[in-house]
Amino acid sequence: LAPGERAPFHRHVTPYLWTCVDGGIGRQRSRDGTVRLRRYAVGETEYEKHSSDHDKVHDQENAGETILRFVTFELLNDRFPTS
Repeated sequence: LAPGERAPFHRHVTPYLWTCVDGGIGRQRSRDGTVRLRRYAVGETEYEKHSSDHDKVHDQENAGETILRFVTFELLNDRFPTS
C-alpha cells in the first residue's frame, strides 16, 4: 500500500500467516468499529487461525509515509493443522 492507500474490507475464513516485507504504520478497522494503529517491522510475521465460524473482517490503510507491504499465505486445504 502506498502512503494513504487503503485496502478494502475483506473477510478471512481460513488460517493464514503474513510477513511484513516493507514496514511502516498501518491503520486497521474491524467490523465492530474498532480502529487499530500499528507499526509493522520488516520481517514481522504472525499466524492467525480463522474459520467460517470464527472469521475476521477488516481493512488496512497505510497511515505512514512509506510503502507498507505484506506477503500473506492462506492455508486453503485440510492438509494443514488448524489447532
